[in-house]
Amino acid sequence: MKKYFLILAFILSNVTAALSYTYPNVTEINPAIDSLMKLVDIDSLEYYIRYLQDLGPIPRPDTAELHQNNIAAKNWLLQQYKNIGNLDVYEHHFLSEELCDTFFALAKNAVAVQVGTEYPDEYVVVCSHFDTGGWGPSNFISPGADDNASGTAGVIEIARVLSEHKFKRSIIYLNNNGEESAAFTPPGSEMFAYYCRQNEINILCVFDLDMIGYSPIDKPYLELFYGITDFRYNADSIYTIDTNQCKDFERYIGEVTNLYLTDIPTIQSTDPGAGDNTMFCMNGYPALYLGDILDPILHDSLGNRILPPCNHKDCDTIGIGKEDAGVNSMELVKGYTQATLVAIAELAELDVDAILEKDIYDISIVPNPTENDFSIIFENTDEQMISIELLDITGAKILEIFSGFAPAEKLIYRVDSKLASGTYLVKFLIGEKQAVRKVVVK
Repeated sequence: MKKYFLILAFILSNVTAALSYTYPNVTEINPAIDSLMKLVDIDSLEYYIRYLQDLGPIPRPDTAELHQNNIAAKNWLLQQYKNIGNLDVYEHHFLSEELCDTFFALAKNAVAVQVGTEYPDEYVVVCSHFDTGGWGPSNFISPGADDNASGTAGVIEIARVLSEHKFKRSIIYLNNNGEESAAFTPPGSEMFAYYCRQNEINILCVFDLDMIGYSPIDKPYLELFYGITDFRYNADSIYTIDTNQCKDFERYIGEVTNLYLTDIPTIQSTDPGAGDNTMFCMNGYPALYLGDILDPILHDSLGNRILPPCNHKDCDTIGIGKEDAGVNSMELVKGYTQATLVAIAELAELDVDAILEKDIYDISIVPNPTENDFSIIFENTDEQMISIELLDITGAKILEIFSGFAPAEKLIYRVDSKLASGTYLVKFLIGEKQAVRKVVVK
């Protein structure tokens, strides 16, 4: 057995898998969780998506063609979780030792675990896949902004917000590999779920964020869709799944997100998606698919699902408000991320007494928009290393604003570099935490 499996066993420990779990009835907004939901940052989400998009196609890890992009994406994800802090971070090699001297040796998931304070052996999982697909001569042509940098960005952002606080139950942030290719057997999610079931890991539920950034431009308002595959996939599994528990899980996600997100309806799809969630269902764990392909507008007159216009194509990039783009609504990405965050926070049970008194991401950029010069202002609560960089909208570094040890006081940095009109990103690394803010130059 590979050492990554042993690390997983050490982190998750030996527990007994629950056969059933009743999800809570949430009838009132928890102000603390509501405040966490509002910390979801649309600029950070866009930064994550653009970074993965700009890596280019990220094929399955057993292919010689462009496989370095797969390694780069996995390593970058691991580094994001390390930067976030307060997480046990590792890579999960999910195939057998017999394949370790082949391209399959690259088959690794990125995993981060936030250990619970009272019920550490009970887990809530939020996952996404980070590889991309495509139809073309190479079969790997898609930059994958919507499928699935968008879902991956949501998982990272949820980790960034929730890791600052303590929860009674443990949370697993999982970025799966190898989802896009049917020829790649088994995908990372299947082997992760199988390992958890074999070791009786008590997973209460799984949230699978897969394609959360596309909305038909002729639709008058945004909607969030979810669906669960439940028993439909048990024919290939030795494990059974509690259908009543699946229905209860669907009831819960609709109830809690519609309570917190009053401006974006959350709707149960009659045509549930099949992705990494299916692999968890096959291993007996209730797993929910959240994504834009469940939108009923994306179906033909016979009810057959129509994929978004840029799915698995080279136009799967960020193009706000465009029909021929993969991610055309960052507000939708933010909505799916917020909905998943509040559902996880309620289930994992936020320790309200442990909420930090001050948000380290209380950062001001003034003026913004600006003609050119601007100042960065924030309260540094500890003496620590700080790095501040100015990036262009693609994530490329333009200027190092500050790098060094900073005192615990109000810090002001003035940026007077002559910049062309456009949108820029200011990336912060504060101690082991990170944040991204947008600045617009007119």
